[in-house]
Amino acid sequence: MSWVKHPQPDTASTAQGRQVLSQSLERNRGEMGMLAAMFTFPALGDQMAQAIEQAHFGETALSRAHKEMLATLVSSANRCQY
Repeated sequence: MSWVKHPQPDTASTAQGRQVLSQSLERNRGEMGMLAAMFTFPALGDQMAQAIEQAHFGETALSRAHKEMLATLVSSANRCQY
């Protein structure tokens, strides 16, 4: 059991933040994941959610497929379930 209070989606100050936090909690079956941990400080969580959204889905020289391949490679190197 964690001693850090798990943030709930309504603690995010933006709709995007609430969606990201809700999805993170759902994926982790209510347990604290990386995204949920960022929302222990709601302003930071919202800013990180926007940065992640831009990095993954914003206009860049890389295609979505290339970004997904890089994310998979990094997750594998970190032994992270992706």
